[in-house]
Amino acid sequence: MLTGARAVLRELRRDDVALRHAAVAGDPELHAVTDVTPWRPQPLERALAAYDKQLAEEPDRKVAWFAVARRDDPELACVGDAGLWGIDEHQRTAHLGITVFPAARGQGLGTDVVRLLCAYAFRDRGLHRLQAETLASNTGMRRAALASGFTEEGRLRESAYVLGDRVDEVLFGLLRAEWLAAAGGGSAG
Repeated sequence: MLTGARAVLRELRRDDVALRHAAVAGDPELHAVTDVTPWRPQPLERALAAYDKQLAEEPDRKVAWFAVARRDDPELACVGDAGLWGIDEHQRTAHLGITVFPAARGQGLGTDVVRLLCAYAFRDRGLHRLQAETLASNTGMRRAALASGFTEEGRLRESAYVLGDRVDEVLFGLLRAEWLAAAGGGSAG
């Protein structure tokens, strides 16, 4: 478990699947900004079956995904998910992604989660570079990335299709040395 000032990153549990399904899978607008595939209705049973199948398989070394919980919640109820994907152990790089469910937004969790993921990536996994991609319209993620030390490295014009509109994608990068200089090596634990 990784603990920050406001957030906790813990293992994903089967109960979290239903919470995520209710918050994301049933909402075409939220799905459009958190997933690159077109939205289509999916029964909860399919999401649970996918979780069960994944649990029975060897863990994918290219992915490290967590449930997000509020630190002040004794139950550590899932209010989002976050993780690293596309982990390249040779190049020591990964992509970072987070989803905070709508009811938990605006409470500073996103920035804390990004910082926890950076500490995990650089301190625990020994990575050299993190990259985050987000829609230009996602001001919360853009703010969280910048507040966590990321540098805006580029913009892919009209690269995303979101509910009938073309939207720019913004690319952010953070190097281990930059994280160490800004965070003093991190304090998540």
